[in-house]
Amino acid sequence: MTGLESLRRSQTPWSEIAASAAAASRKLIVNAPDDGQAMLNFLSPELLSIGSPVGDLADKAYAWTKSEFARFQSEGDEKHSGYYDRLRKFFNAQGYVS
Repeated sequence: MTGLESLRRSQTPWSEIAASAAAASRKLIVNAPDDGQAMLNFLSPELLSIGSPVGDLADKAYAWTKSEFARFQSEGDEKHSGYYDRLRKFFNAQGYVS
């Protein structure tokens, strides 16, 4: 146990809150499916279980990502289409499908 999680040992109300928040936050960090780098999983079940508007925003973000990918791809913009393709693939890896 390192960092904020170790604050539990001091047993103050604020340290308990910080330790709990740190542990919950660590559950949101995953390795990206394409390059293995650490990233925040904004599509995690923990966040989506909050319900509306978070789940609704995820659906809209996926639709927007697909739209932007198609737009940049049709323009021949490899740099930006690559960004949106990577994001689109992340959505797909989390269960969102075209």
